[in-house]
Amino acid sequence: LKDGSVTEYAFTPNSVGLQTADAGTLAATSADDSAATVRSVLGGTSGPARDVVLLNAAAALAVGGAAESLSDGVVQASESIDSGAASRVLAGLAELSQTLE
Repeated sequence: LKDGSVTEYAFTPNSVGLQTADAGTLAATSADDSAATVRSVLGGTSGPARDVVLLNAAAALAVGGAAESLSDGVVQASESIDSGAASRVLAGLAELSQTLE
């Protein structure tokens, strides 16, 4: 929604340079398993989980106006992960959450 107009997009992961994967390869068996996957992705591990994170982050960046396109958002998200910035933000949020009641 922008200026009162709704714009719809159709895309595939391949159209923004990512791979498709079966949903079963992404299923976490527990909260600990899910947390380990997040740490792995933010640590730079490639694969289906990273592609899902990149696509979701790209969509958020594009919708929020911080990226011109999904492809640009994928590049920005990848740079954030690869530079360690995403991991540092998560660590800061985890630290902050420990101070809240």
